Parts: sequence; C-alpha cells; structure tokens
Amino acid sequence: MKTMAFLGGLVRGLVVVLVCATASPARAEADPPPYSFAVRPLGTLPGLSNFDATAINDLGHVIGNATDAGGRLHTFLYDGARMVDIAPLSALNATVSGINNAGQIVGSAGNQAVMYSAGRISYLGTGTVGSGAAAINDAGQATGWAQWSGTSRQAVIFDSGSVRAVTWSDSWWSSEGVDINEHGDVAGAFNQRGSNEKRPTLFYADGSLGQPYLDNAFWSQRHMATGINDAGQMVGWFETHNGDGAYLFENGVTHALNPLRFGRRAYDINNHTQIVGEGGIWESDGILYDIADLMPADSPWRVTEWDLINDRGQVVASACLGDACQLVLLNPVPEPQVIAMLGAGLALLGLAATRHRRLPAA
Repeated sequence: MKTMAFLGGLVRGLVVVLVCATASPARAEADPPPYSFAVRPLGTLPGLSNFDATAINDLGHVIGNATDAGGRLHTFLYDGARMVDIAPLSALNATVSGINNAGQIVGSAGNQAVMYSAGRISYLGTGTVGSGAAAINDAGQATGWAQWSGTSRQAVIFDSGSVRAVTWSDSWWSSEGVDINEHGDVAGAFNQRGSNEKRPTLFYADGSLGQPYLDNAFWSQRHMATGINDAGQMVGWFETHNGDGAYLFENGVTHALNPLRFGRRAYDINNHTQIVGEGGIWESDGILYDIADLMPADSPWRVTEWDLINDRGQVVASACLGDACQLVLLNPVPEPQVIAMLGAGLALLGLAATRHRRLPAA
C-alpha cells in the first residue's frame, strides 16, 4: 500500500481510476429481478407541504423536513406506522438529517448541532461558534461540521458531549462530514476557503485520509460524497464537462459507475453494497435494476425519485398516483436477508448432495 502526506494526514492507498465491472446488458435483461417492491405511503401532516426525507434507519423509520404555509420549517418522523411532527424541533425551526437504530435524531437548530432523543433536545456544539450535524451511528457518534474562533468549518465527530475535529484545523481549508459508519469513519469533503471546489474525502477513524480521484481533466468544481457503509465503501457523484457521474470508493480505489446504465449520481449505500442513484439500484454483483423494473406490473404507483436505502433494502422514494405525489417506503419482497439465507441454504443442500454422491459404496 502506498501512502502520501496530505494536509497533515495520510492518504490511504494508491488511488487509480477504474470502470466498475458491470454485467452485460444481455445478462441484466435475462435475469429476473431477485425481488419486487411493495409500496407503503408515509402519509402527510395537516398544513404542511414540500416533504423531504433525509434519513432512514434499519427499522424503517424515516425522518425529514417540511414547510407550512408561512414557509416555517417543520421536522417529521415516520415511525413505521404513521408520520408525526417532531414538535420540540419544529418549535426551534430546526432541520433533521440523521437517525440511528436507537431512534436518536440529529440535525441543526439555528447555528447549532442538535440531538433529539427520548423527547429531549441536546446541543452538541458546546464551545464552538457554530455547528451542524448530518448523520449519526448506533454508538451515538454524530458527524457534521463545527467552527471555532479563528478557524474555518471543520469536519467533526460529536461524541458523549465532546466535539472532535477529524482532521487538522486551519483557517485556509474547510471540511465537513456528511455520513458516519459504525467504526467512526466519516464520509465528507475538503475545500479551500473561498472556493466552491469540494474534494470528497474519507476521514478514517485512525486519522488517515482517503480521496476518490478521477483525472483532473474531467473534474469540475463540484464533487460530493453522499454515503458510507461499515466496510468503508463510500459513494458520491462528480461533475464533468460531459455531465455528472457516480463513483464508488473502496480500499483506496475509485470505481466510476457506468453513467450509461447507472445514471449521473449515487446517493446512498448499505452494508450489502446496494447503491441507490439516479439510474436505479446497483446490486453488489454489478447488475443495475431500474426502479420501474422492480415494481409489480399491476402497481398503480409511478416512482419518480429515490435516494435513501437501509440494510433491509428498504428505499425511500417519491411516488405518484395520478397527479398526487407523496413520500413512500419501497419494501423489497423478499428482503435481502431472506434471499441470502435461501442462497446459503441451497448452497448447503448442494454441498450435502455432492458429499453424498462421493460416499464410497458399501
């Protein structure tokens, strides 16, 4: 493994450009999808509109933001059965952006990072002049940004009342965290102060850095990291002179996801390496499925957007019945775990049969 000094840290891996291996179109068309989606509407709240989902946990609980007729922000939680207004946060005109499996919710109120848990609000950015939280893991570690006097915004981890920068602080460079995995690795970005040129960065828990890279001739001023899983696989998107592109960054290598099949942007990744993006869902075996192909043929729903996925393969989307559109939860039938268990069971049966055939005759 080659390492190099960068901004006071270490950049992991010899980063090269690869085109992510994909199945041939013939295979993708010949193989039926391994599951289909059942649609569950998330509902609405009286007097609110512009519902925007921002995170989902593995229980299928969804959070997001909406506005009332006066333009005031409200936060909502779909708890698996109904949508409710998170009144204490809405009273602060807050926004929410992350939820873990314990139901802890993080976001921002004014210019401060906040956590909402068990009906109580905690301010996370103690000692800073400004902060915001973007995501939270099951250990209760949140990531986002914080700013101290005399510094630019820095990517941080909020943990047990402390605020820790994940890289060195400087008045010239700024950074932010957008997602965090269970190991404390943070997906985020660096950019030079006064510049819109963000460089997606993986801030490893050990203090080293990983940066996706495509030839500078193809990069423009906008490229983002959007999600990370527990294996340290990070996804995001970048702009080129020919349009946007999606990438998967793993083990120091940047894989450009085929834009002709995947679409222009990748939004989220789960621990089964399922990636959701503008083109649909990219499975770990390299096959891309269009969302429309995963809907039952007789479904009256028309899915228009999708950008969040959990480890159960549930996808948060916008869908329409005629001209009426709302947020929905797409539930895979069967779930990925069931598919994996069936595959493992069949493999064991095959192994047992092989062993039986190899037994010597009596």
